[in-house]
Amino acid sequence: MNGATEARTFARRLAAMSERDRYDVSLQLVRVETAELLGCEPHVVDPDRPYQAYGYNSLAAVELTRRLCIATDLELPLTLLYDYPTPAAVAGYVLSELDPPGEQQLEIAAVEVSTRSDEPIAIVGMACHYPGGVSSPAQLWELV
Repeated sequence: MNGATEARTFARRLAAMSERDRYDVSLQLVRVETAELLGCEPHVVDPDRPYQAYGYNSLAAVELTRRLCIATDLELPLTLLYDYPTPAAVAGYVLSELDPPGEQQLEIAAVEVSTRSDEPIAIVGMACHYPGGVSSPAQLWELV
């Protein structure tokens, strides 16, 4: 079965289920994909444990998002694991995207994530538009 057929089958499977079962199936998909990247069994993946605690980095986050996009046929944001930092939160988001708010909506619990103050800061990207034909920070300094 190819990815698109699998995704349509996934959405069709969910449509025939109760609200609770849809969430459980969505969570199972997230746990299976998470476990595959971690190299462990899905039952090891705690739905409420932040991805950061599993050692997920930005490359792993992008890869998991890519896999979930293929499995669900959704366009998920690359910031998915940062916006929804646990498997349970990701599963709830995926479900909400497959089943937009309507008559029945599963409430997703907010997750508070704490960070240690000694963690390094990572700059993922930076861009600037310089005025007056300037093409570098050094030229901007000279212009100023």
